[in-house]
Amino acid sequence: MAVLNVEVENLKCAGCANTIRRKVEVINGVEGVTVDEAAGVVHVLHNGLLVEEEVFDVLKRAGYPKRGTGDILDKAVSYVSCAIGKVQR
Repeated sequence: MAVLNVEVENLKCAGCANTIRRKVEVINGVEGVTVDEAAGVVHVLHNGLLVEEEVFDVLKRAGYPKRGTGDILDKAVSYVSCAIGKVQR
């Protein structure tokens, strides 16, 4: 198994982490996802065939772009994703 570690923006709480896990777990090749809320890092365990850009795209669409690449729209989207993540525990 291989691990992809992605530092993301806008990761604030367990609701954010829950949303990230749900969205990334369904990507082809992903075996597991853990989220370090304090460090703002998503750890993606995968089978070695993972297309990293797909992970980055899913994270950005949810409002959690790679650190240093986000904008105000990503921040707004992350608030919605966070709220949804809090409800769907």
